[in-house]
Amino acid sequence: MTKQIKLKAGLASVKKAIEVRAQITELYDQYHALSQAAGFSAGIKHFDFKRAVDALYYLGGGWPSANSKGRMEALLDNFVGMYRVLDFIGEGHKVTEHLAQYGMVVSLDRRFAIDNVELSPNDRAFLEREYNMAAFGVENPTDLRDLVSQLVIACQMLQGDICKLADTIKDGYKPAAQESLGVTDEEYDRLHDIVKFSQGGTAKGQDKARAKKFQAHESISNFNQALGLVSTT
Repeated sequence: MTKQIKLKAGLASVKKAIEVRAQITELYDQYHALSQAAGFSAGIKHFDFKRAVDALYYLGGGWPSANSKGRMEALLDNFVGMYRVLDFIGEGHKVTEHLAQYGMVVSLDRRFAIDNVELSPNDRAFLEREYNMAAFGVENPTDLRDLVSQLVIACQMLQGDICKLADTIKDGYKPAAQESLGVTDEEYDRLHDIVKFSQGGTAKGQDKARAKKFQAHESISNFNQALGLVSTT
């Protein structure tokens, strides 16, 4: 199969995808109309309605992959995992107080709660040696609850620093680079990865950078050729 035939076959698939997407859009319009009926009649917000639909439709999981959890199960599992930690460090009331606003009550069967245990001097010495916790303000935890509480506080501070740095990229460096280079998000992301790998200083990083460059050149070349076909059909 020649390159020209492959490009035409690819464009044919794009057109089929556009047709299917149009069908999806039409179905979503019908979905929203039904959701609006629920909102008008029962005061239900659209996304609350959709999450209820998804909870039942995806019950048991299996989509988008065979190992995927159901959306309700995944949401609730994440909630349970979070609540167990907050309950353990004495912050579970922030969940229960919030839910109380909506007339909901949540409690944790103590059989599933995290058990608190005393930490021996050897335990503390091992943890400090392995994780250098004192550098982050975690010092002399008396028991497991105290340890996890201090770790949560330390990580909140780190998360604050992470968010500030992310904002400098999102609000500063990325838009400045895109304006200077005249590239969209997709091209910026590609260039970001190539520069990151090439500056890594390792043979593996250089190999990744070369592979990314090759993929980008191939993609851009194929895109331009396909674009030429679109303009003549």
